[in-house]
Amino acid sequence: MKKFAAIVIALSLTALSACGVSASPVSTPGPAETAEPENTPRSVIGFEILTEAVKCGTGDLYTYTYPRLKVDTGTKTGSVLTEELNAALTPAEDTLSDVDAAARDAYGTLDEAGKLDWMGVGYGFDRKAELMRCDGRVLSLLVSDSRSLGAPHPSNSGFGLTYDLEDGRRLSVADIAEEPDALRKEVEDYILDSAMENVGAPTFYGLSDFAAGVLDSGQWYLSDGGLVAFAAPEEIAPYAVGSVVFDIPYSELEGLIKPEYLPQASPESGAGTLKISAGSSGAACSAVLDEGGVEFSLTASQEVRDICIHRVSMDTDGSFYPQELVLYVSRLGGGESLGLTAAFMDSPLYSVSWGEGEARLIADSGKDGSLLLLEP
Repeated sequence: MKKFAAIVIALSLTALSACGVSASPVSTPGPAETAEPENTPRSVIGFEILTEAVKCGTGDLYTYTYPRLKVDTGTKTGSVLTEELNAALTPAEDTLSDVDAAARDAYGTLDEAGKLDWMGVGYGFDRKAELMRCDGRVLSLLVSDSRSLGAPHPSNSGFGLTYDLEDGRRLSVADIAEEPDALRKEVEDYILDSAMENVGAPTFYGLSDFAAGVLDSGQWYLSDGGLVAFAAPEEIAPYAVGSVVFDIPYSELEGLIKPEYLPQASPESGAGTLKISAGSSGAACSAVLDEGGVEFSLTASQEVRDICIHRVSMDTDGSFYPQELVLYVSRLGGGESLGLTAAFMDSPLYSVSWGEGEARLIADSGKDGSLLLLEP
């Protein structure tokens, strides 16, 4: 399980006082040496998890969850991206058909007492979206699906969503490559070579077909460091192996990916800190994470980038680890504030991370309603 200590943030925090939702694109170091233009709009992405229940005669037959995003790029593409992304993230009817059939079959075998006790446990569909890259030009998400059909383990799959922030288009291999066939061949060769070097190589099956078709299957995305291709559990290796990920550095794809889709070098960010304080008036961007929550603001002492707000949970050993990302902001300038409206308790429910290594838990002091930023 990924520990909270692995989260990184580089801002200076003060007490929070927050509101609605906004965002800005982030620059990340990469092969392209050009610095991000100063007029690049801020990108803000708000994440929400929706839960739907399918009803039966005695209650809920099963439930399914999926993410809903609100994207603000500071340009007209924000509304286009919001619509496009949410259309892609909403489960289609046939996506739920296997869960529906399995749950109805199991429910149908129960007597009346069993049906009254039915909770749909073991049956459902869960979709998650994780932000993998967001800079001045590219937005990439890794989408993970899990279908529970009553078997000992769920059926897992996933796909990547990579968009051009300038025009809101979803990018295909034909869009990102100078020569699409050459990129396909390089990715295929890299996957086959790296798989054979893996100690688990004898367990792989169907690898050649996967490698040859992965860029046309949707099972890839662009990260800060390279092009990432991935296979679902049981697709090319036994279930116990889990998802198999091939992270191909941009240095291995030199001349194959169009320069505009390579990460730009970020301007140096100062060792900015965040100050957390009550109230959110004048916030450069804001977000409501919990209706009826408390308003606070995070103010940057100097420019900070890649600000992420996660929900957190406590592990059995008392440490905290991040769960879903609820807000991403690409940049705050010195003196700018991020407003947050959220439920803060003495046991942390949220964390903030930024830059290249800073992370803090956000908790109520338990005294006067003030907030604390705690080392993980």
